[in-house]
Amino acid sequence: MRLREVHRYRGALAGALGLVIVGTALGEAWVVALAGVPVAFVVYGSLSGVPDPDVAVEREADPERPVPGDRVEVRLTVENRSDRPLADVRIADVPPEELSVVEGATGAAVGIGPGETETVRYELLAKRGEHEFGEPQIRVRGAAGGSYRDFAPAVGGVERIAGRVFVEEPPTRRETATLVGAVPTDTGGSGIEFHTTREYRPGDPVNRIDWRRLARGGGLSTVDFREHRGVAVVVLADCRSAVDRAPEPGAPSGVDLCRYAADRTLQAFVDEGQDVGAAALGQGGTPWVEPGRSDVLARARAALRSVDGDPWGGPELGIGGAVGADELVDRLAPRLPTNGQLVFVTPLLDDLPIELGRALVVRGHPVTVLSPDMGEPTAPGARLHAAERRSRIDLLREVGVRVVDWPRSDPLPIAVEAAEVTG
Repeated sequence: MRLREVHRYRGALAGALGLVIVGTALGEAWVVALAGVPVAFVVYGSLSGVPDPDVAVEREADPERPVPGDRVEVRLTVENRSDRPLADVRIADVPPEELSVVEGATGAAVGIGPGETETVRYELLAKRGEHEFGEPQIRVRGAAGGSYRDFAPAVGGVERIAGRVFVEEPPTRRETATLVGAVPTDTGGSGIEFHTTREYRPGDPVNRIDWRRLARGGGLSTVDFREHRGVAVVVLADCRSAVDRAPEPGAPSGVDLCRYAADRTLQAFVDEGQDVGAAALGQGGTPWVEPGRSDVLARARAALRSVDGDPWGGPELGIGGAVGADELVDRLAPRLPTNGQLVFVTPLLDDLPIELGRALVVRGHPVTVLSPDMGEPTAPGARLHAAERRSRIDLLREVGVRVVDWPRSDPLPIAVEAAEVTG
């Protein structure tokens, strides 16, 4: 769609006519001769008129559904479909207002030959939610630069960027096995770890008979292995105002990262068939999803979305705001199943996780802290925060809490695998 057309030198005709009238009235030939100057501009502008271009515009974004904090590369490509060159084309894309441009420029001034294309490239810093692009603006100038046409063409391709807080694809099975899951018992049965041998009983599986002992003349015996039994897991996302901070404008907040990591962990447990529950520790309350529900993933995501004000309507722990560790333990521990494990997703910006982890471990509940790092320690304040966070990680490990440290430079599964090797 063409917005407007501007001919900069059309007003020069009125100026030329005025000079002719004044020169004639005064009888001065040189004044009449001056009228030739604006006339020359008008003629030049007419000879180098603005073309009526046939252009196609396509926008691409990689990735279209980023994780908050990822960089999104945007490419706006303009194709000249006409059979004449466009000597001066000004291109300006309109990125979403909520997203910061961290590299490149959203506009360019180029010349485009017949059948050729030009691309504007820049990078945005992703945030949660959906973010709409505006209509790109294109200005085509004539060779003289005195006239131009402004267009807002139809754009193909990407129209919005959706910050992916909740994932669709399941993570690897290895990812959840390193966090929590089945625990060994003191009883023998089927499994992979040797437990004891006993006298053969009719009906024992053939593959568990100790054939080597029989070959040595020791009689029939059966091998028992240590059994591993599944336990219920509760994923608690830290969505308090104390962690709703970002290291820099446009960067994801602690709440963004915790909700993403919690959702990915929940998805993995559900895919492995674990009994899993969820809770979102927020300001207005703490939505609670009981372990073992068939719709646990949908309910857990609704609970996580309630942090942004979406309706919840389900059970809550009855706490919120500036909750203390003692109150949280008193409300949470009775809801955990026997031997139930807790995965607390938190950026470790205060000491609440330490107090919570210590209290639950004492009560016999294994605790894992999954901690997304807020950013690189470059500024003095960031370096202090990094030192405090590292100290909290050490204190958690001292009281028996397993800690998975997730640097933002690594995908979450890689951070979990690294924790298995080093932890």
